[in-house]
Amino acid sequence: MTRTIRTIAATAALAVAALGLAAPAHAAATTGLYGAADPSFDGVYRQSLAIIGLTSNGVKPSAAAITWLINQQCKDGSFQEFRADTTKPCDTVDAANGKGPDSNATSLALLALMSVDNTNLATNSVISSAVNAADAAGLWLAKNQHSDGGWAYYAGSPSDSSSTGLALAALGTQAPNRQQPNIVKGSKFLASLITACGATDGGALMYQKGSKPDGLSSAQGLYGLVGSVPVRSARKLGPAPKCAGNPTNKIASYLSSKLAANGSLASSFGDGPDYTATATAVIDLAAAGVAKTAVAKGTNALKAAATTYATPTTGTNAAALGLLLSVSKATGANPKSFGGVNLISALVQSEQK
Repeated sequence: MTRTIRTIAATAALAVAALGLAAPAHAAATTGLYGAADPSFDGVYRQSLAIIGLTSNGVKPSAAAITWLINQQCKDGSFQEFRADTTKPCDTVDAANGKGPDSNATSLALLALMSVDNTNLATNSVISSAVNAADAAGLWLAKNQHSDGGWAYYAGSPSDSSSTGLALAALGTQAPNRQQPNIVKGSKFLASLITACGATDGGALMYQKGSKPDGLSSAQGLYGLVGSVPVRSARKLGPAPKCAGNPTNKIASYLSSKLAANGSLASSFGDGPDYTATATAVIDLAAAGVAKTAVAKGTNALKAAATTYATPTTGTNAAALGLLLSVSKATGANPKSFGGVNLISALVQSEQK
């Protein structure tokens, strides 16, 4: 359920969040924003994940938090990661420097806004504004689907599995039966990127055609096929599926095998565990109702890393807290004591006033 970490912009966002850097220049534009780190590259991303996590656990986000997200929307319905001055038009797309509207921010914002609507955790006026913003975001996503069925991170780039997964999950909140032509076409695009079952990492998703399959792409892609907001309550899970049959089974088989073996998914950049991808995979598998052992191992790994991942000494990681809240709902874990972290209070207290 996380943004695609493929560009300089995304890498910078992670670095900024890890360092906990404050952004005094943006102070006037951050009232209601969760987390104190500079929002330039991850504002909408972290706000969306935070709102999804809170609403999934029945916690009402403040009106200021929801309004902050709504106010970030561009005139055409899209979202970029942060607008310091919302009276000015959104930036022109500059993928190399992580500027301008992108499909990942738009999809996550739509998911968060629909989570508010689906849980009724706001006043009628705020919900009405959230639904209007979500409708505009959905129209923008529909217009920006590529002829191959997929979505790109930024306009002008090729379709990729991560962006397509997030877009499908977002559009699926507005079309629960998921039989609309654009959703069907997007699902077929994802299927075209699945590694053959007999191959190494069989069942995994490639980021783009010809690229090496990886855990993050697989987790975000599968979210497009099974994800929902708010996150569903924990339920009895079946065994891990075999790599056969429909795309959901194939991708789930890959993710479950990795989690069962290692407890976490490896970073696509080769620098240790990727807890964001791991959390997304756990949410996916729980939503699909499979892989009991893998879900348990993944959840335990996230609990063990919760303090350093979500509440490092450098500053609260609002996106991580939001994801872990979604994990807690999906697995039945206690959100007030997840690996020793009270996810709810840590997130709520991080809101900027």
